[in-house]
Amino acid sequence: MLKSLKQLLRTPVKAVLFFLLMAAATALLVLGAGLWLNTQHKIDAAESTFTTIGTVTQKENAVQVSPLWSASTKSYMSFSSPVYDSLIDESVLDFSGAEYLAGPERRPYYTSVLPNCQHSVTKLGFEDEWIVAEFEPLEDCVPMQPVQVKVKRILFGNLHDSDTFWFCDHYTESPEKMEAGKTYISIMHPTPNMHAEYLNDPSGASGSALEMTALNLVYASQYTEMGEPIKAVFAEENVNGVKKTWEEVTADFYSANGRGKYWESFASSLLQMDDLIPVLPTDSLKLLPTFHEKDSFVEAGREITAEEFESGAAVCLISADFANLNGLHVGDTLPLALLYASYQSSPALVFSFAGEARDISSLIDVNGEPYTPFWQQDYEIVGLYRTINAYELTSKTAEMGYDMAIIPAASVGASAKNNIAGYGVMTAANTSFQIQNGTIDDYMAAYNRNVPAEVRENLEIAFDDNGYSQIIGGLLNMRYVAIILFAAGL
Repeated sequence: MLKSLKQLLRTPVKAVLFFLLMAAATALLVLGAGLWLNTQHKIDAAESTFTTIGTVTQKENAVQVSPLWSASTKSYMSFSSPVYDSLIDESVLDFSGAEYLAGPERRPYYTSVLPNCQHSVTKLGFEDEWIVAEFEPLEDCVPMQPVQVKVKRILFGNLHDSDTFWFCDHYTESPEKMEAGKTYISIMHPTPNMHAEYLNDPSGASGSALEMTALNLVYASQYTEMGEPIKAVFAEENVNGVKKTWEEVTADFYSANGRGKYWESFASSLLQMDDLIPVLPTDSLKLLPTFHEKDSFVEAGREITAEEFESGAAVCLISADFANLNGLHVGDTLPLALLYASYQSSPALVFSFAGEARDISSLIDVNGEPYTPFWQQDYEIVGLYRTINAYELTSKTAEMGYDMAIIPAASVGASAKNNIAGYGVMTAANTSFQIQNGTIDDYMAAYNRNVPAEVRENLEIAFDDNGYSQIIGGLLNMRYVAIILFAAGL
């Protein structure tokens, strides 16, 4: 060894080159090893930070365009609605090769009554949006434009101490005749006067005056577990193919065999509307798009744990705003009495901020009886969550209704099969699953192999990995560079 060093020193240029090469090799070795370890640490951190969820939407098979009469323009408007050949069950997502970390789940939402609860922003205002009342026309008339009527009895709603109002069967082309001295009943919605010929009428149907637009007769919305609508025992048939929106209150209307009992039951159920909150059952917060995107987060307390989700523990998360308004804190108990389940709409379309559109299920069943709770349980509040820009998110992120409670799906110990008030298709708001990061291609390959083509062509699966694919791609490239540097140094 000593002799080799002496020989090397006799050639100083070679000696310098030798030591420079040694230093460079050592630097490459250390740099490669350090970069490799640092990159692997970032990859491990990404695996624990990012999650990948898929959402499922059943695609419409056609669009149905339906005419709707407008009494103000005396012409038909048109509105479109999606048409589905059949309802695809979420069981199609259970196939060989689908390695789920959570789900797949198709979430209904429940409603619970909390008497005298205070809602965030404002009361829901159903008493100003829906009017159920008996009235008597001041003269014989056909309500194809606003006609003045006298209030006889208000079953639900707020007419603000008015003795009369303007009634219009706005969406019926040829309404039946109403007679003075007779009493009629309808479900109505106050709208601005839309009739140009009445705008300057000094009698009162002008300017800011409202007209009560007839909407419907008393109705129920109830479905089987398979999504088939159940016809109500009190359902009124159309007259000559025209949907009826009001009916006469006859002498025996409120007798034991009369239809009035269904109207009273319906109106009574509406009194609960402003005391309802939505309840969302789930198997994991990671399955909820807003929590996945970090737009919703637990502000106080803690999240529901994986063990609590699996065991069905009686714990819940509630909105921080709702908690503040109602004096609720982490550790308090929230009594939930679940009235019905809906698979048709979403909390954001019902329990929304003032001015939002609503998709409201009837609170009476097909026998004309108000729904009674199918499950009651006291839930411990373990966390308060907040949603960033809640107003906008309520509009676009349909799984989040405001003032909502989130519970483990397994905590509901009774079936809602007799209390299903709405049913529809799978959507991105109600159907989701979680898979391992980086396995989207593997999942889709298994999906394409195992799910029939006629089903696949009617479903749309969208994935969201929080940007994991882009980040992990760069990290893997960096790790590849680190391996090259380490090998070169070695």
